[in-house]
Amino acid sequence: MFTHLPNQDTSGSKKFLVVQILLVWLVSLLLAVPAAVYSRAFPYTATGSNFCGQIWPARLEPMYKAYYMLLFLLEFVLPVIIMCFCYIRIALHIWYRPQTGQVGHLPPERQHHREKVIQLLIVTLLCFIVCWLPYHVYAIVRDFAPHLLLVSRYNTTLFFIVEALGMAQGMVNTIIYIGMNSAVRQHMKQLFVDLKNRRITNNPHSGPH
Repeated sequence: MFTHLPNQDTSGSKKFLVVQILLVWLVSLLLAVPAAVYSRAFPYTATGSNFCGQIWPARLEPMYKAYYMLLFLLEFVLPVIIMCFCYIRIALHIWYRPQTGQVGHLPPERQHHREKVIQLLIVTLLCFIVCWLPYHVYAIVRDFAPHLLLVSRYNTTLFFIVEALGMAQGMVNTIIYIGMNSAVRQHMKQLFVDLKNRRITNNPHSGPH
């Protein structure tokens, strides 16, 4: 989440934003290097297709475990801490922000809007945790207590489920944002109406005969 304060220098803010974006991409690429180096494609005889997975040399097991613990800290623990810190600050700013020309209690609609924004922040945070925590728990169990997974014939299925749940977080976030933001829903309704009207305008013979 990037914010812009009225008194900020616009050119300086843009440069800082570009640096942030480049830094995020650089760190992401560096974190993906070990996975790319040790990834291999293997034939899966049950279906006649290929299966892609990471195979690390046995001598690098400590490094492998350290790598995945680093991913857990940087991809889950750190984002949760940052989101909690930022969302709490945003919620406090919204809740205690003075209203210009407003004396006494807020009108019900203003109070309702504040509550909806704070609810959206909480649900967004919970969505991230619910979607990604199972994946990281699976990875930790796989690396430090693999015998718990090897006894289950559903090990591979479980992996694909938790991975799909994590990858779906962005989609779920979008659905939550649309579902909890009346302005966005109204804009989307208007967008569909405009598209429908444009189709009718471009195809005048599509009406009833």
